[in-house]
Amino acid sequence: MDWNSVAQELYVRLVCLFIHFLANCTCSGILPLRKGLLSHAGLVSLSRFIGTGLMFVLGALCIRGYGRFKNQDYRIFLALLEETKIKQQ
Repeated sequence: MDWNSVAQELYVRLVCLFIHFLANCTCSGILPLRKGLLSHAGLVSLSRFIGTGLMFVLGALCIRGYGRFKNQDYRIFLALLEETKIKQQ
């Protein structure tokens, strides 16, 4: 399997998901008003939901960083990258 085609497929899927998200946001612009999400209790609930999502994202980033730190090949790549950066300056 060619990595270029895999990357293109992932890019197309990402663009399609983004377009789908935008369509849902614009079509349901009045939906937060109907569900009461703009009231005080709704905003508290929405902020808890967003906070939980951010905690998951930050946790995933920390796990990804730890995985990269433990990967010997990645550390070698970073050392070569830093060496090249120093040589160019």
